[in-house]
Amino acid sequence: MENKHNSSPNNAFADFATAWADRPPTITATGVKVRTASGETVTVDHDGWAALRAICDGRSPKLFFNLSGRGVGYVRYQDAARGNLGMAARVVLGDEVKAGDVVRYRDGNRLNLTRANLYLARRRAVTQHPA
Repeated sequence: MENKHNSSPNNAFADFATAWADRPPTITATGVKVRTASGETVTVDHDGWAALRAICDGRSPKLFFNLSGRGVGYVRYQDAARGNLGMAARVVLGDEVKAGDVVRYRDGNRLNLTRANLYLARRRAVTQHPA
């Protein structure tokens, strides 16, 4: 059966490492702007960029916008140490983030990862009803 949308479905991530070769980060006075593989522009302040680079072994992190099943997207990166995807916003906030914390975006823009735009909220406890 021919796949009309993806001519090589087995190579969906074949160009993952090279997809950003033509998208170097833009350093500005206020922060860093990075384009994802799908073309979105992510804004990070200098400290957040340094934290992301540190978690990616000093290399520029390869960021991408990952849509959840509910239509909500998040900026993610490949976490080589754990072998899974990491949430870039949690890395930008650093040690402030604890288990059970949820990262929120003041302006609603999930591509704006500046510390001024990010804040933490506690996850509401789930109440179990007796059977």
